[in-house]
Amino acid sequence: MEIKTKKIFTQKVSYDPKLDNIQETIKTPVKDQKFNEMVNRIGEKKLKTLLDR
Repeated sequence: MEIKTKKIFTQKVSYDPKLDNIQETIKTPVKDQKFNEMVNRIGEKKLKTLLDR
């Protein structure tokens, strides 16, 4: 009977305080980009008529 050993690795995790608010920093530009894509897809005139109601 042959025994196969699994490879074992260790990974050190360090905490970087600069990355505390990285989620908000990334989310905002992505939201803006998605909104701009939606505006371009719908068309500005149609969007203005929808918002004027």
